[in-house]
Amino acid sequence: CPVVMWRKSVLKDTAGAGRRRGGPAQEFVLQCRAEKPITLTIRPDMLEYPSPGLVGGHPGALGEVFLNGERITRFPPLVFNPGDIAVIRTPGGSGYGPPSEREEDRILRDIAIGYISESSAQEVYGLKHRTQDDDD
Repeated sequence: CPVVMWRKSVLKDTAGAGRRRGGPAQEFVLQCRAEKPITLTIRPDMLEYPSPGLVGGHPGALGEVFLNGERITRFPPLVFNPGDIAVIRTPGGSGYGPPSEREEDRILRDIAIGYISESSAQEVYGLKHRTQDDDD
């Protein structure tokens, strides 16, 4: 396949919050390296409506698709010209149960691995602001 994947990364704060957090969204950056135009077929889901949270959980983030910086909202087969760049952001999964019930050690691990920001941990999950003295 004459396509290069320049990046695949997890997108912070895109998983639906919950006692059991949803899966975070991912971003893929692809570039056409073909000598002639090829067809790019994308079958998106959850670009207009997020995955709903369950039993008090929050919905996941919506997905997005860009072709050469322009947001795409309709998905017939696309012409992918040499040098074109597609950015595909998958939707985030929904959370299950109230975010206030998520265990602190799981919230801290989510921060450490880059799934949620510290501000989201405090605002959405209710994690208290930690100081160095808290670790003593």
